[in-house]
Amino acid sequence: MATAVEMSGARLGPRTLPLGIMPVPGEALESWLAALAQCLDLQWGKFLSVILPRSLVPRPHSLGRLDLTAHLTEAELRSISAATGVDAAFIEALTWRRFDGLVGTVDVAQRQMKMSWPFRRFRFCPECVADSHGRWQLEWRLPWVFACQKHFRLLADSCPACGHTQRTSRGWLRGDLVPAPELCRATAPDGSRCGHLLSATSTSALTKGHPFLKAQAALSNILSDATVAAGLYGTMPASTKQFLADLRLLAMRFAEAIDPRERTVITSLHPGSDLVAVWDSVEVRRWRASPKTRRTVPALIAAVGITSALEVLLCRSVDEAATRMQPLLATRRQAGNSVYNGALTTRNRNPVIDAVTVRALRDSMGPLDQLRYRAWEPLPRWSRKLDASALRSIPTCLWSDWAIRLLPPDRRTGRRGATRAGLAMLLLAVGNRASEPEMAKNLAIARLAAKHAENPWIRVRLLLRDHGWWPNVATALTRLADHLADHPSPIDYATRRRLDYRKLLPDNDWREIFASTDFGNLDCAHTGQRVRNWMFERISMLPADMSPFTARNPEPAGHVLEPIELLAPPIADRLDTIASRFLQQHRIVDEPVAWSPPLSLVADLDLPGPDVEALNIEVLHQAILAGPRSISGAAEGMGVRPRVVRHLLERSPLPQPVCRGQQRPKKPTRLDRARLRLPGAELARLHEQKKWSLYAIGKYFGIDSDVVKQLAVEQGIVINLVSVLPKPVDAEWLYREYIVNERTMEDIALEVGISPWTLRARASELGIHKRRVTPPISEAWIYQEYMVNKRSLTDMALDAGVDRQVLARRAHNLGIPVRRNPPRRATSVITRERFYAEYVTKNRSLRDMERDFEVSHGTLRKLANGWGIPLRRSRQRQATLATQTGRTRSQRSDPERQSEKRPHVFNRRSQTR
Repeated sequence: MATAVEMSGARLGPRTLPLGIMPVPGEALESWLAALAQCLDLQWGKFLSVILPRSLVPRPHSLGRLDLTAHLTEAELRSISAATGVDAAFIEALTWRRFDGLVGTVDVAQRQMKMSWPFRRFRFCPECVADSHGRWQLEWRLPWVFACQKHFRLLADSCPACGHTQRTSRGWLRGDLVPAPELCRATAPDGSRCGHLLSATSTSALTKGHPFLKAQAALSNILSDATVAAGLYGTMPASTKQFLADLRLLAMRFAEAIDPRERTVITSLHPGSDLVAVWDSVEVRRWRASPKTRRTVPALIAAVGITSALEVLLCRSVDEAATRMQPLLATRRQAGNSVYNGALTTRNRNPVIDAVTVRALRDSMGPLDQLRYRAWEPLPRWSRKLDASALRSIPTCLWSDWAIRLLPPDRRTGRRGATRAGLAMLLLAVGNRASEPEMAKNLAIARLAAKHAENPWIRVRLLLRDHGWWPNVATALTRLADHLADHPSPIDYATRRRLDYRKLLPDNDWREIFASTDFGNLDCAHTGQRVRNWMFERISMLPADMSPFTARNPEPAGHVLEPIELLAPPIADRLDTIASRFLQQHRIVDEPVAWSPPLSLVADLDLPGPDVEALNIEVLHQAILAGPRSISGAAEGMGVRPRVVRHLLERSPLPQPVCRGQQRPKKPTRLDRARLRLPGAELARLHEQKKWSLYAIGKYFGIDSDVVKQLAVEQGIVINLVSVLPKPVDAEWLYREYIVNERTMEDIALEVGISPWTLRARASELGIHKRRVTPPISEAWIYQEYMVNKRSLTDMALDAGVDRQVLARRAHNLGIPVRRNPPRRATSVITRERFYAEYVTKNRSLRDMERDFEVSHGTLRKLANGWGIPLRRSRQRQATLATQTGRTRSQRSDPERQSEKRPHVFNRRSQTR
């Protein structure tokens, strides 16, 4: 028999129900409607046909598949409001409409709430279900809600009787049944319902102020606004959708990194509770066994992960957040998971997570990776593809003023061109994820590295690391790269690298300049060659080793003049005119001859190199012209490196050329240099008052002891034949300083005022043996980099500053198996035409070609034999054959002995004659 409500609904359509139940604050719409249907004892489908518009009535059983909580049409909203007597705005607050645009987007057509963090089931609080008689909160559908802040408990994940979850997909309330929200709705294989009372489910209790409850309250407060500006997002606000994406990613990483055997993570958060038992439950253990599956995360796992992730995201600075991420990285290393920037960064999909991850991994990165990911910036980020504009704005050799500012005043910097090329490669690496060979090829450094059998940037990296200047230099390179990205260079260096410079400064132009200028006794051809090389470096920004003029006209031995000493303003202006004409011949009309970015970009940084702006150029001009002094001599007098003087002279040329010709200035002797380094008063104070020996004084100032003795005689200082030691060299003191404190013999000998050889002999007498120097390389570092990160021993040896054989022997002694080097494979196709052009036409050697082709010498020989190309004998082989031939001729000078030993050879020579 149909009820009165059914009959009235069929006759008149939606009307006010005979009884009313008000919604609970925060309740889901379908939960409230299910409570009404249960009170009226109506099947869910028939109840919906009563309260919904007539257009949906013909299919009452299909009404149960509608997700009314996701979306209500205007007609449906008015109909439900009219039937229940509840205001439409209050009803709409029970749907996903209040979360639309904040944590997800409502798909009106499909009646779905689409979120980047999918979740298709209910968690629930048993006490809330019991208190409200089966009412379900809408926020229990959210994946980041894991605790009840009213009853201080973790939410339940599943029914304790059948183990199934309470799903929220379409059909969670069957249309042919009377709703019973307080009972488990899971269906058994035979079609029966579980029907277990969900309010009887046991959950873990949390104390007031528990970290889980604090994290849940903080998260609810953050997601109440459309924009997140707390913690790391203070300087870079993000939408709640982006924040949730960051939170989900980081929470999953923390959850996956928890060691299943480590229970202190749980007991430290809430000692003495039953969380440990929940941690050992079947559902949690099943998820820990395969966290990568699509299985829904249990409430306890979500609580641990989200709480840990919020601690990172709500930090005030990236450095603080990186410190909090260190336990996560340590756990991943112990578990054997990938711990490097490529595996943990998200390629700018989650910028905040990438920034914290890069900062946390900064100390384990190499210099190139630190620049690629901008690890020294306030907000590091994922690198991008190599941009063509960067290649146009960056020269092969870094600008000289920037190289002076970035490099320390060290004599180990090596060749000027190679060092500046290494800095240019580091500059190109800023924000770019291109490989080293690709960058070297684009900057034309590959040929330079092959010529000198080294990578220029490796020398620069080791030099900066030894002096401890790398953080500031990396910051300066990053600022310079950003400046070039915003204000590109007016010179296209990529084009200038490809120009043919063989017609630079024609002979007619140079002879005209040479004839109109007094160059003394200098040779016209040799001087022109030097000026061409200087112009090549200045225009192309390529190193002098790649100049097309170097091989044809070698520099005369003993020549002391440099091209920059000859370029007085009239000559320099004439050469600039010739350079502009050369560029115009190659269709380059709108570019200056030379250019450099402003050094004001790094004015606030403490960099190793001197500030060239603070040097007096007039004093430099006078020192070179009045002496006359060479550039090296002038640099030594000013206390700077010669490259500083060269740059100053390029910027402010000499008023007239230096015309020393063949009159070379007298080279300063060791005594002359010692007078500048060691004044007489200081020598007298150290030797007479401090009782330093002449050897100790010379060692301290870098002067030979014989020269110090000459200075003492010159100054009238009485020489003590026996130096007084400041302290006796006893066994206990020497053992403590040499063995325990690990001081060097040279350092200790300098302190006591004797030679290192005397001190070593004294140590041998006292039974103190020489320390064995071993590289400070830990077993954990070798295992992590070689076995886990799969790096090669050659690459690791560069970072450790040792030879590959030393590192291989160290790994073998530690029991780590050493892999064989993979066979080299050609990176480009080697054709017969290309081989013939390089080997026969250009007359290159196989040793030289193997570097470009990146194959072995034997492979090239096999290819030549297969193609029928005759191989030349190397110079060393020819010299060996010539020696053997000479020896054979000397042996043949004795006809009797030759006839006895090798008669067939003697007879053949006789027949030829």
